[in-house]
Amino acid sequence: MRALWSMAALVFVAACSSGGVSGELPGCRSDSECGASQICFPEGCGDPGTGIVVEVTGSNSSGIFEHDLAVADGTLTPTFDLQITGALSLVGELQRERTPGIDPTNRAPYTEPTQLVAVGASDLIPGLTRTYQAALTSTDNGVYRMPLGMGSYRVTAKPLNSSVPPMTLGGVTTGFKKTATANFAFPSIEGAVTISGRLLESRTEAPLVETPLTVPMSLQAFDPIGGDALSQLTPVSSGLGAKGDFILTMAPIARSLSSVLLVATPREGSPSVPTKTFIVPTPMPSVLTLTMGKFGTPGRVTGQVVNAEGGPIAGASVMAEGLVTGGGRFRSKMVTTDQAGGFELEALANIAVDPLLITVGPPMGRRARVTQFALDLSPSAVPRTTPYQCPDRVTVSGLLARSDGSPAPGVVVQAVAELSRSSFPMSDAHAVTDIDGAYTLALDPGSWRLEFLPGEDLPRFSRRVAVADMSTTMVLGTLTLPKARRVTGSVTNTGGATVELMPSAAIRYFRVTQSEGEPASVLLGSSIADSKGNYVITLPTR
Repeated sequence: MRALWSMAALVFVAACSSGGVSGELPGCRSDSECGASQICFPEGCGDPGTGIVVEVTGSNSSGIFEHDLAVADGTLTPTFDLQITGALSLVGELQRERTPGIDPTNRAPYTEPTQLVAVGASDLIPGLTRTYQAALTSTDNGVYRMPLGMGSYRVTAKPLNSSVPPMTLGGVTTGFKKTATANFAFPSIEGAVTISGRLLESRTEAPLVETPLTVPMSLQAFDPIGGDALSQLTPVSSGLGAKGDFILTMAPIARSLSSVLLVATPREGSPSVPTKTFIVPTPMPSVLTLTMGKFGTPGRVTGQVVNAEGGPIAGASVMAEGLVTGGGRFRSKMVTTDQAGGFELEALANIAVDPLLITVGPPMGRRARVTQFALDLSPSAVPRTTPYQCPDRVTVSGLLARSDGSPAPGVVVQAVAELSRSSFPMSDAHAVTDIDGAYTLALDPGSWRLEFLPGEDLPRFSRRVAVADMSTTMVLGTLTLPKARRVTGSVTNTGGATVELMPSAAIRYFRVTQSEGEPASVLLGSSIADSKGNYVITLPTR
């Protein structure tokens, strides 16, 4: 939490600063800085004919998801046809053990409703993540098929029956003419790891006094290393006369772990209660008592959000979070400021050495930036009386030129947030270059990717920029668009009895490279095939 104090201090300095900085961009600014066969990419100079991978995705109605096609270096020609080998699928069986142990010869098909989630990434295009999910309301004797795209995945099968623990399988890979397989065998009732116990607010010994929680809570078990869920999210008894009792059913793998994480969270609509994580060593007792600690009752936090000039900001989102007494982590409900910039929320008292963090997110279109403030609600703290003042976003400006040095007007500049320095996601921003090729963006501090989209005649162009907390303005100088080459071709599916055209298929060309020593990818261009399966795309060239 000391880092949060530092962040709040930086934000305060930014509010008082009036100086600008010259934007430092890694790598090059134009092709003229590169060798004869190279052009200027975000990571530096490189050969535009190497490291190319094409992603092809069928239309929404085709059932064909992402295929990745590696292009051999130097083989990309002005006419370049793309072929895929049919829809890709994840197939497998859902079964349940009939005995307490693991016996592949003695299992029953599991046909009850189950949710499948595959989370992974492309094997050929670094940084391109992919997620698919399917709700299996019924299966044919436990057999299922789920469409997905190329890549490697971790697949989780989560029965809707909360007494059956979820299962996760890793290393599930699909590729050309390769169907991925994931078979799940849920444990029998006797084979699962079952513990019962109570979730209390506090517990004292000699004489024993237990204080049960009076608010609705849930409990879930996780693998402390991989983070996979070992149990379903299970409700804890609450309400009049309830004692916080729970029964948790976990996957058998819990027996082989050195410890298990049990996470207690307030159910939706619960009053202000923290989330707390318990580390339980194995073997676990059959009966367990968990104590949330004396986190107390929530207090009322009020304030006014204003901009750099002191004017009220209506419609801003406000949230409080941090470590609280008892050892849990608290996150308040998000509230919205009124027309006068006022807000009111409930928050628990923080532990003495770490204040809460108040995050304020002004609405889109406002000049004020997302800002964080430290707030001490410990018993000895002095109440805050000053407004929550959000400084302006950083003004980022620059010039865009064509390869011949002339201005590049009418180019869309899209700022895409890559890394936020706050609890709120940063909103993307956009601008259009004027007649002189000039553009201006208002951005929050953080890491951004600037995408320059000049249309069909010129290729897209991107740069990464770090917007500093201490800045109020950043001048990026002149960037030069690369020259264009046009690639045309057809998109076909050869996976069936006959070769079929793929109308409305989505095509994206990537360049695979290295950034700061790590594999990375850059989107070079995108296109949609016409009704006959033909596409045209504009790519950068020397």
